[in-house]
Amino acid sequence: MVRNIKTKITTRSILLLIPLVFLAITASLFYFNRVQSYPFYERVQFNSAGSTLYANLYYPSKDLDFQDQHPLVIYAHGSGWQKDVDIRVALELTKRGFFVAGIDYHQHGESGGGLLDVDPNTGVLGIAQDCSKLLDAIEILDVYPRINSSQIGLVGHSLGGMVVLMNGALDDRFTATISWAGVVNASFIGWELDAYNPANLINNTAPQNLLLIHGYDDRTVNYEAHALLAQSLTGCTIINITDSFFSDHYLISDTVLIETIKWYELVFFGSESINGPIELISIPLLIIMIVFLLIAMCLTVLSIIIYYSKYLLKEKREPLTEAMDKKSNNKIIALKFSIALISYIALWVLTITIFGLSAIYIAPFIIIGTYILYKLVIALKVKNVEISKESIKNEIKLQFNRGTVVYSVFAGVVFMGFYYLIAFTIPWTLLYPPDFASFIGSFLIFPLYLSSEIIYRKVLLPHTKFIKSQKKRTLFLTILILIIHMYFVFMSFWYDGYPATMAAFFAYLMASVMNSILYHKTKRFSSVIINSVIINGMFFGSAVPVLIGLLVFL
Repeated sequence: MVRNIKTKITTRSILLLIPLVFLAITASLFYFNRVQSYPFYERVQFNSAGSTLYANLYYPSKDLDFQDQHPLVIYAHGSGWQKDVDIRVALELTKRGFFVAGIDYHQHGESGGGLLDVDPNTGVLGIAQDCSKLLDAIEILDVYPRINSSQIGLVGHSLGGMVVLMNGALDDRFTATISWAGVVNASFIGWELDAYNPANLINNTAPQNLLLIHGYDDRTVNYEAHALLAQSLTGCTIINITDSFFSDHYLISDTVLIETIKWYELVFFGSESINGPIELISIPLLIIMIVFLLIAMCLTVLSIIIYYSKYLLKEKREPLTEAMDKKSNNKIIALKFSIALISYIALWVLTITIFGLSAIYIAPFIIIGTYILYKLVIALKVKNVEISKESIKNEIKLQFNRGTVVYSVFAGVVFMGFYYLIAFTIPWTLLYPPDFASFIGSFLIFPLYLSSEIIYRKVLLPHTKFIKSQKKRTLFLTILILIIHMYFVFMSFWYDGYPATMAAFFAYLMASVMNSILYHKTKRFSSVIINSVIINGMFFGSAVPVLIGLLVFL
C-alpha cells in the first residue's frame, strides 16, 4: 500500500516536472535569442496632450566601431496594435548598434487618451506630437548622452505611418523618416484633420530624408491614394513590396527590414556597408519559438492546477454522473449529444457569417435565453417544486464553498502569473486593462463565456455518458473545446486582426480548457465562472475599446 502511494506521488511529480522543464527550455531559448539583439529595455512614461503615454526603450547589444554614440529610432505600430507585439524593428536595429523606442501613441496599448485628443496648452493634435514628447522624455534620461542627437529616426506602420509623417514634418530633430504602408491622406479613412492631415503637412523638406515602403496591392491603405500622393508632394523614394507574407499591408517581409536598415545607415552613416552585413533573425523561427513558448506555458499551468487539486480540495465531492439517467440508451444519448453540438456550432457559424465579429454579442444571448426557457418549461412540468429563500441560500453555499472558491481563484492566478512573468521578461504582448473602467467594461463580454460554459457543462457533458470513464468524458469534451475555440481564434484574426482581440480569444480558449479540469475536480458550476471572470476579465478588458468600437461601427 505504501509502495503504491509513493508510485502515485512520483508519477504526479513527474507529470508536473516535464512541462516545467519544457517551459524553462523554451523561455531560455527565447530569452537568449532576445538578448543577442537587446540586453536591456526600460519603460518610459511621459505626457502628451493631457494623457499619460508609455514606450519601451530597447538598448543596443553592440557598440559602433566608427563612432562613439548610437542612433535612435522611434517605432510607431499600426492601428489596434501595441509597442511590444511587432518587435522586428527592435530586434534587428538594436543588434546593429541602434537604440529603439517602441511607442504606444494615444489610445493604444498602455497609453491613455483618444486618437483625436488635442493638447489644451498648444492646440496641437496629440498624435502629431506623441513621438516628439517621447523624444523630450528620452532626452532627460541618464542614457541620452550615449545617443547621437543628429541620428534620430522615425518608422511607422499603417496608422503609425501617419503618426510618424506628422511628427517628422513638425519636428526637425527627426533626421530620417520611414513610412511602412502609412496613411498619407486622413480624409480617406474618414478623418478631417485639416492642418494636421499629413497631405497638408509634408513637402520636399519635411519630413527629412523620407522613404516610403508600400505594397502595390495593399487593400487596406491604397497605394495610389497614399504612397503616390506622398511621392508627388515630397519627391521621396517608394520601395514596392511584393513578397509580404499573408497580406501586402502587414509587410511581413525580409525585404522591408533590409531596406529599412539600409536607408537609416545610408542617411546616418553615409554608407550601407560600413556597419557590416545584414543578418536577419528568421521570422518563421521566431513565430515557432513563440508558439512553443505559449504551449509550454499552458501545459505548465494545466499540470500545476491538476497537481495541487488534492491539496486545495478537501471536501467530499459527488460524481458528475449522479443526476444522469442510468437507464438511458447510449445510442440515444450520443444522438442527443450530436444534435446539441451541431446546433451549437451551426448557431455560431450562422451568426458569424451574418454579423461578423459582432456575433460574440448576439449568439450568447440566444444560447442563454434558450437555456432559461428550457429550464422554465422543465420546471413547469415538475410538480411540487419549491423555491424558497432557504433553498437558494443552500445552493449558494454549495456552489461557493471555500475549497471551490480557493481552487478556482488559484487556477486563474497561476495562469495570469505565468503570463505576466513571460510578458514582462521577454517582453512580448503585455496585455491588461489600462484602467478599472476597462476591467468593468470586460463584463460586457460576460454572456460570451457564460453561454459557452452552459453549453459545455450543462448541455454537452451530461450527454457524454456513452463514454464509460468520467476522465475520458472530460478529455473528450476538452478536445472538442480546443477545436471549437481555435475556430474562434481564427475568426478573431480574420475579422479583426488586432492582437488584443486575438489574445483575448486565446485566453478564452485557455480558460475553457482549464474549466474542464476545474469542473471535473469540483463538480461546481461556480468554479468555471470564477476562473473565467479572472482570466477573461483581464484579457477582454484590454480589448474593450476595440470590441466596443466594432459594436458601434457594425
